[in-house]
Amino acid sequence: MNDAALYHARAQAMLDFADGKITETLAKYEELLNTRPALAPAQELSCRLDRSTVSAFANRWKEAHADLDACEVAATRLPRFAQKLTLGNIYHARVKLLSNPRADGFDLAAAKETVAKLRTVATIPWLAEELESDLALKSGEWERALQFSSSALRLFEGEGWRKAVAAMRRRMGEARTHLNQFDLAAEDLAAAWRFFAEFGSPDDRASTGMSLAQLESRRGQHDRAWDLVLQSLTDIESVIRNFRVITEQQQFLVDKLHFYDDAFDIGLAAGGRAGLLRAWTIAERAKSFYLCHLLANADVRLFDGIDPQAIARLAELEARLDSSSRAAAMCAEVDRQQRLQEQEELSEQRLKLLFQMMRDNPRWAAVKAPSETNIEEAVRALPPDWVPVSYFWRERQAGADLFIFFSGPGREPRHVVASWSSEELDTIEQCHRLLARGYGPVDPGPVLQQLCRNLFPGELVNALSADSCLLISPHSRLRGFPIHALDLAEEDYVVKHWPVQYAPTLAMVTLPRRPAKAQKALFLGCPETPFNPVRLREVEAEVGILADVWTRERPGTVDRCIVPRLGSPEQAGFAISGWRDYRILHFSCHGEFPPDRPFDAALLLGTDKVHASELFTISLQASLVTLSACNLGMQASAIGRASSDEWVGMYLPLLYSGAGNLLVSLWEADSGTTKDIMQRLHFGLAQGKSPARALQQAVSAVSESTLVQLWANWYLVGIPET
Repeated sequence: MNDAALYHARAQAMLDFADGKITETLAKYEELLNTRPALAPAQELSCRLDRSTVSAFANRWKEAHADLDACEVAATRLPRFAQKLTLGNIYHARVKLLSNPRADGFDLAAAKETVAKLRTVATIPWLAEELESDLALKSGEWERALQFSSSALRLFEGEGWRKAVAAMRRRMGEARTHLNQFDLAAEDLAAAWRFFAEFGSPDDRASTGMSLAQLESRRGQHDRAWDLVLQSLTDIESVIRNFRVITEQQQFLVDKLHFYDDAFDIGLAAGGRAGLLRAWTIAERAKSFYLCHLLANADVRLFDGIDPQAIARLAELEARLDSSSRAAAMCAEVDRQQRLQEQEELSEQRLKLLFQMMRDNPRWAAVKAPSETNIEEAVRALPPDWVPVSYFWRERQAGADLFIFFSGPGREPRHVVASWSSEELDTIEQCHRLLARGYGPVDPGPVLQQLCRNLFPGELVNALSADSCLLISPHSRLRGFPIHALDLAEEDYVVKHWPVQYAPTLAMVTLPRRPAKAQKALFLGCPETPFNPVRLREVEAEVGILADVWTRERPGTVDRCIVPRLGSPEQAGFAISGWRDYRILHFSCHGEFPPDRPFDAALLLGTDKVHASELFTISLQASLVTLSACNLGMQASAIGRASSDEWVGMYLPLLYSGAGNLLVSLWEADSGTTKDIMQRLHFGLAQGKSPARALQQAVSAVSESTLVQLWANWYLVGIPET
């Protein structure tokens, strides 16, 4: 490829980058770097340097470092002047990576050393000044940041770099805001805004708008600040939604969540009712981006239009993965490691293909953007007896502050702030471990009572009536934590007083939902499977009892099936494509959740594994899906280094497919307790009770004579029907 053609291709790729099309940009560079005949060494170096910038922005830090390493080696083979010029650019990009506090390899000392190295080779005078200003800003050295930003600004102006000039004006404005030089900060930020509003990328606009919002908030102009916050979040979310693959999106979010922290502080600073509602709105907007994206597009069939050969290949890989998993369960120990390795390789191939299908198919993009969250509207949309309770963590250097938002009488918003020490935060993890043991001798009751004071304070208890139902929106370390099992006093559990269910975010309340027109119930069980040697003795009895309960209450609306060990739902006449015909779906079987491969979570039904990823392809009308299977309420604790709040596991595909509510087990379930809870639950459902009230009735009865570990695992998720 000649230099002119390459320059044009790089320019087109970076235009995509400026528009926030990160995956498309990376794909273009991958294509360029695999061009045949191969690029010349200098051409390859320029492409790798560009790609490292894009990878760093997407938080693909290892890839960015690898490209910079390759560039540094290649630069040593260039003529002396070109070598110095290129090394200056490489060191500049390296400092950006090293100085990102959330990046792999964060090392501020190494960043400063690299700046010193850059000064020895740089032929461009502004490179070091710009980096010094950035490092000073990140370190909170406001005077120093102002000094170096001003110096770099003059150099950029001399060379006519308008975008760089605007970026330096933004930094100067940020530094002056912290120095309380508000009038000068306003001049700098206004100049930056004028440029980026017309020529900037969504990220540039979002950053500049948030800096302006912080200034206006400090000056007491709270309404103006809020308008800027909303526009900034819209800009940054337009980039977030461009990521069609959840792993890539969540990785991108790692160092972008500060936008929501800043927005939260700005909203709360308004004070009074308006400030409370603004902060609560941001708390919900900061949760479950991918799920809200999917639910806003619930009428879009994600696999329509995909190459049939790719779908056939995906089905083949899933069949091979199931076959390998069955073989691993039955083979001798000496062969098991080889089989497990084969499973991991097949799973990786399958996920790569699935993610490629997502990238290539526009239906996985945000065809429709979710409507902007408005917590007041969401609260009004809930049934009158439902009280929303929302948790939002703000981390401190040592410990954290937990904001608890809820509605009081008359739907008036309220909040409580609980300060947690590092030691107190550790008790949440301790309680998770104690509960998940299930059958262990250690009683988690005292820890649940200790946590109750901070998680369920008296102000919240006093705002609830005897008829209240709780819709809880957890956050961060409280995801998957059984707040319904908190002990108010001496085994007086929360769930005994109020029905409880959970929502990944209250933003779901106002998203469109598919109406449940079906009336039938399906009870599907599988006591034995080649994937697991343990026979579930209670399954057949559980399915029979539940089907009989519904038959007595609603004759002619019930189907039941026991899938044999070497059978499958399809062979039994209940293929997953037919599950759309049922209002109630109950599965009693083994479940599987590999924490590092959440899309391999599966229901084990005979010789068939129904993977979480397969559930994206079906359409449900179920008001309730009950997974009476161990562990399927688990969530991936991280995706890459993601720290956002996505519920990755069975939740995403089932809620997208149309399930109104899910009942899942957070950890290994006790079969006897499960059978008792399920019988009581379905008796209440068949009589017309809501899932939350039916579950409360079931769990309250069981808790009188059962260890808390054995019932606290049952976790109801979804939005209550109006």
